[in-house]
Amino acid sequence: MNPETSTEAAPDRWPAYRWWGFVALVLTAQLGLIFWLGDQGPVPPRSAPARVSFQVIGAVSNELLALTDPTLLALPHRESFAGEAWLQSTNPGYAPFLWSEPPQWLKLPAGQLGAAFHTFLTTNQFSPLQAFAWNEPEFIAPESNALPDEPGQSSVEVMGDLAHRRLLTTFNLVSWTNSEALTNTVVQVLVDREGKPYFVTPLGKGSGAVAADQFAIKEAWRTRFEPRLGRADRGATPESGLSWGELVFAWHTVAPLPTNQPAKPQAQ
Repeated sequence: MNPETSTEAAPDRWPAYRWWGFVALVLTAQLGLIFWLGDQGPVPPRSAPARVSFQVIGAVSNELLALTDPTLLALPHRESFAGEAWLQSTNPGYAPFLWSEPPQWLKLPAGQLGAAFHTFLTTNQFSPLQAFAWNEPEFIAPESNALPDEPGQSSVEVMGDLAHRRLLTTFNLVSWTNSEALTNTVVQVLVDREGKPYFVTPLGKGSGAVAADQFAIKEAWRTRFEPRLGRADRGATPESGLSWGELVFAWHTVAPLPTNQPAKPQAQ
């Protein structure tokens, strides 16, 4: 193909000023149509809002006028369906009940006047007034609950099944020195048929002094009770006649001597 022939056959493109001129022509045509087809007549005035109007009653009947009343069904009305019940009712007559009766006076029993006072005088005795006596205050001392005296020495008590068996041991108990009073030491003892301790264990928290508790356990081990040597116990094992019990050691506590001695006055 010849390049010169192809160049001549191609359509020419519009320049920019032609496009702007075409757009302006279209806008002008639209504005002309708007002004040509628009309403050029005078602007009609706006209608006034509805206001209260007065109408002169002529030949129109009252029934037709009542039908045009806007309050016929919205509010109680004489011409409505309940007008006779609401607005045409008659007020009931009010007649209060007035009752009266002539006064009936109670008869005065003249013979009983002063009878109650006469009965009071005859049934009561009046002694002459006595001078007021001044009572001296009495001193009343409050009662004091005397505390039991502490034991003068330590003691031991046998409780449980062992209380029925005679104790053969003599305890050499001592007093303990402590700043506070010691409580009892309870030792549980299991004694065999021959009266010897088979098992010893302390009970509770102790007396408050470790030395006193250890002394109680040592004394419990050397405790001896009366053996059971009856006919039924002959030939039986030592474990067959076991007895449980408790030894309660009540300690006598001695307060320690004061460590701070009063200062001696110095010679001047």
